[in-house]
Parts: sequence; C-alpha cells; structure tokens
Amino acid sequence: MTRRQFATWMLRLGVIGVGTAVVPTRARHARAQSASISGMVDAGGRPLLLVSVTARSDSDGIVRRVTTGRDGAYRFGSLPDGTYRIDFDDTGFNLVRQNHVRVGVGVGAIVNATLRPRPICECVTYTGLPALRERAGHVVDEAGRPLPHAHLTLVAPIGGLFPTSSVGAYADEAGHFAVRVPVNDAWPVTGSDSGFMAETIRVSGAADAPIVIRLRSDAAVVVPDIERFDRGCQCSDDLFTHAGR
Repeated sequence: MTRRQFATWMLRLGVIGVGTAVVPTRARHARAQSASISGMVDAGGRPLLLVSVTARSDSDGIVRRVTTGRDGAYRFGSLPDGTYRIDFDDTGFNLVRQNHVRVGVGVGAIVNATLRPRPICECVTYTGLPALRERAGHVVDEAGRPLPHAHLTLVAPIGGLFPTSSVGAYADEAGHFAVRVPVNDAWPVTGSDSGFMAETIRVSGAADAPIVIRLRSDAAVVVPDIERFDRGCQCSDDLFTHAGR
C-alpha cells in the first residue's frame, strides 16, 4: 500500500467515525427538547375509557387532543416548552380543567383527574316559543384560535314565572357549538372562558353565516389551578343542541 493509498484509507475511517458519533448526539438532543404531559382519569377509582383530553398552549393557542385508553391513561408527547391548560371531557360527566400546567425542556408533568357524573334531573318543556332555527357557532380568541369548552349563555323569553330565562352550555373540544334561535327575532348569546373577557352578541335564525364569538384575553383575571364545570341537565329539546353541551 502506497502512502497516498494509506492516507486515503485513514481519511475515510475518520469521516465514518465522525458520522457515527454525531447520530446518537442528535438523537439525545431531540429527546432532551421533548416534554410531555400525562396522567390518569377515573370516576371514583374506576378508570374511564375514551375521555377527551385537550391541551391548549397559553402562548400560541394551539390545541392538542388525545383520548384515554382502557386503563384511563393519556399522554401528550413532544410538547414545546410552555404553560398549558388541560381539559377533561366525557359524555355524562362534568368538565374538569387544570390550569397553569408548566413543562420545560426535558421536564414533563403528571396531571390526574377524577370526573363526577352530571346530574339526572327532570327536563323542562318549553312552550309558546317562536319558530326556531339552528345556527352553528365557534368561540375563538383574538387571533381566531379555538377556545375548547368555552361557556355559553343564552337569554330567551321562554315563559314560565319569569319573562326571560338563562340557558347555559359549553362548547365542544374545538370551541364549536350549535344553538336554536328565533327566525324573526334575535336573542343575546354570551361567550366566556377562563382568563378572557365575556362577549355578548345578538343572534337570529334568519342569517346563514356561522356565529363567531371572539373573546379577548384579560390578564387581570386570576385563574385558579383547578376548575370544575357543572353541565346541568341534558334534554332532548335543549336550545343548545351540540354534543359538547
């Protein structure tokens, strides 16, 4: 072997050696940048399957969604550094929200939740209502990003002992809702959410465009670490008709 052949052979070994050394370093770096949020969801000690769990980033408003497995476990992986709010939603149960969940570089969080059944109660039949039409709607923040499980209130003259009644509901995990409103009139619908200012708009069934309720953030509001939202009764003739109610 000549000197030139030997030098070429050693150079190739050096290139191969450097390449092999870089790959695991990059892999370790990628793992270090990945944070996670995980936990268990139960109802009185019984694991709950297919609970919808949403994680909304406080910084960019991006919403991620997973569902629990048979053991009630869930996990969000590869999360950017930041603070999140976690919502736990299942049909037949009240909503639970965990705010101020912080994850950092390589540091995850464990958030468990216990859901309570929503009440079983007698439904009220509304009489004397005008002709109604269903309208689809969306609750979003200032940048148009969805606000999962935002609270909705409709004030309607539905009769009874009082001239008006307040009907409440929650948007679904993507901030969507549907409401029945009069064709020849407009009723006020209010959207509100943790850390945001409430917004009221009048909604009529005569329009076709989707309803958009845009909420502005309110830094002055102190948001608790844990919130529990009671859904109330679920009846067949509810004015809010979406699955998230």
